[in-house]
Amino acid sequence: MPTLAELMTMNIVMVPGIDGSGEQHWQTLWAGDDPQIRSIAPGSWTSPELEDWMRALDDAVDSALESEAGAVLLVAHSLGCIAAVEWLGRAHPAGVAGAVLVAPPDEAIDIFPERCPSFIGIARGAVSVPLLLILSSDDPYCSPDAAAELARRWKAEPVVAGALGHINGASGLADWPVGRALVDAFAEAVLREPAPDRRRAQRQAATP
Repeated sequence: MPTLAELMTMNIVMVPGIDGSGEQHWQTLWAGDDPQIRSIAPGSWTSPELEDWMRALDDAVDSALESEAGAVLLVAHSLGCIAAVEWLGRAHPAGVAGAVLVAPPDEAIDIFPERCPSFIGIARGAVSVPLLLILSSDDPYCSPDAAAELARRWKAEPVVAGALGHINGASGLADWPVGRALVDAFAEAVLREPAPDRRRAQRQAATP
C-alpha cells in the first residue's frame, strides 16, 4: 500500500482542531515527513471564528490545486472535522476527492469549547465527496452514540480505531501508523474510482 508521500496524485490538506496540532500530534508528524502536505492557517486558532477558517480552507486548497497535479484530500481532526464538512457543503470544490475526519467532537457535550460558538449548529448535511470517519471508542468529546449520529448525518463510513482517547498528541500515538494506513487505503480507493463512483470507494476503504 502506498504511503502519503507516494500518493503523488493526491495532495493532502490538513485541517487541525482548536489551537492547531502540537509537536507530538500525528498531523504535525506526518506533515514533517512530507513537505507536500499543507495545513490550513487561520488567524483564529485559539478562539476559532468560522468564517476565518472557511477562508483558510479556501486558501490551502487553492494553493494545493495551483501548485500540484491531482486532487486534494482533506485530513481533519476534532474541530477541524466540523470545519471541513461545513466547507465542503459550501464550496462543492471540483478538485477535492474526499475527506478523512478523525475524532470529531459532539457539540452537545458539556466540555465542548465555549470559545468557538460559531461552530455550533453547522455542518448538518451530507456532502458530495466520500468521507471516512475514524473514531475512538473512549473519546471524551464524542460518545459512540453521538459518533454514530454524525456518521449517519454526514453519510460517512465509520471506523473505530480502538480506545485512543481523542486521537491527539495526548493519546501517545507518535506518528500513528494505523491511522496513516487507513488514510492511505482511503486515498488509494478514491483515486481508483471515477468521480461518480467515489462513494463506493468510501465503503471499500472502510471494510476491515
